[in-house]
Order: sequence, then C-alpha cells, then structure tokens
Amino acid sequence: MKKTTRALTLLAAVSLTFGSAMTIAPSMAIAVEAQTMADQYEPYAQDLTFNRTDESYGHTYFYNDDEMPEGTTFHLLDANIKDNLRDHNGVLFSLHYSQSWNTNTSKWEYHHNLAAQQSNSVSYKDGGNTTTARVLVQYPDGSQDIAEVQITIFPTLAQVKASTYSDTQLILGETKTISPTINSTRAKGTTYTFIQSENLTNLREQGWEFSIDNSTGQITTTAPDDWAYAALEVLALYPDGTSQAVTAKFNAAPYEEPYVPEEPAPSDRSFGSSSS
Repeated sequence: MKKTTRALTLLAAVSLTFGSAMTIAPSMAIAVEAQTMADQYEPYAQDLTFNRTDESYGHTYFYNDDEMPEGTTFHLLDANIKDNLRDHNGVLFSLHYSQSWNTNTSKWEYHHNLAAQQSNSVSYKDGGNTTTARVLVQYPDGSQDIAEVQITIFPTLAQVKASTYSDTQLILGETKTISPTINSTRAKGTTYTFIQSENLTNLREQGWEFSIDNSTGQITTTAPDDWAYAALEVLALYPDGTSQAVTAKFNAAPYEEPYVPEEPAPSDRSFGSSSS
C-alpha cells in the first residue's frame, strides 16, 4: 500500500469516528496529495539471515520495487570495495537487478536484490556475523528514501571451533601426547580421526607410532630411532556435519647435551720479592 493511501484511509476513519460533525477539509486532502514520492512510497525488503552450514550465499528482494514510479533508481550506499560491493563485519554483499520465477503466477519477476556471502575480513562469531545494508532509493521527483536491511550469517562449527596442533619436537624413541588447540570451547560430539593415506602408512613403516583419542583429538606419538620428520593429517568432524583437515607436525632428533663452555684455567702468577 502507498503511504498516501494509508494517510487518506486514516483521515476517513477519523471522519467516520466523529460523524458528520467532522469532514475532511479539501486543504488536508490536497496537502496529502502534494507529498513527495518518498512520502508516498516505501521500499521494503525482508532482513536476511542464513546458516553457512546450509547455504553458501543468501539473498533478499525489494518486493515492491515494481510498484515504484518509472525512473526510480536503487544504489548501494557505503560500498568499500567497488561501487556496488561492501565488506563489513565478515559479510560481503552487493545490490543487483535480476529476475526470479514466481511459482504462484508462473511468470518471471524482476526485482532489486541484495546478495550476501561470508568474507574473511574478521573472525567468525558464534552468534553470527551481522551488518546493515543501506540502499538509496531515488525517485523521479528528486526525493529519496534510504532502506536498511539487516544481514546475519551464522558460520559453521568448522569455522568457529577450528582445531590446530602445535609443532612437536621429540627425542629419538620418545613418546609424547599432544592436544589440539580449539577456538572457544569444543563442540560436544566433535570427533577426530586420522586421514588414512599412503603418507600415514609410510610414516608407520619408518618407525613412527601414532594413536588418537577420537573424542578429544589427543595424539600419542612415539618417535623412531633415527632422525625423522612427520606431517600427520587429522580430520575433525563437527556435529553440524562440517569438517576440517588439520595437520600435526613432529620432528625427531637425538638428544644433545646442552653446550656448557669450559671455564678458562686460572693463570699461575707468582710474584717474587726483591732483595737489596
């Protein structure tokens, strides 16, 4: 509904409420009709929220832009990459004019829409990354509106609960247990397994011994009896179905006594006495 139509409806309702004692003055009606196009129209798009686990991209349409006067234009404000592209708070979005198929009318519809996806400009947040898109709507009479649309993207657990392993140094034949470092807290139900590969087989043939706790990701490693290096691949599988490949690196070398420089031997200095 146009803003003008709503305004006139309100005046009519007031008139009916107070009966014939009150009528709509022509000047009032004229004042309403004399409003700018920005007063008469209201561009609308639903806020956009989607889960990165289910979708890589999201979009929302200005559903009533086809009701706008001919010559109305839409422009994305605050663009900071290109004229029509903004990256803010981990959300990358742009404004487009595109077509979509209406299954109810079996017709193509053309609308301005905001398309969004994740960016890596900031770290991902448990509660989602949120920003506000501002779109400038300019009407043929020179008036304008600014429509605001909130965009929220919820990241995957693989993104917000990412695991890493620190590089580990071992003495030949030594056994060590290491734990992954996890962003925030570990998601309940996360599992860890070795990625079965030719590399893992070769490492074991070289004398490495590996085992992993599937629920915590702890790796117990025994180094071989000779100099060796190992890069071990682990798959972290999260409850939302997303996964992450993590590399744990180990280096085995002989034990070396720390170098202690020898103290110089004290010099033997003797001082004779002179006689007269």
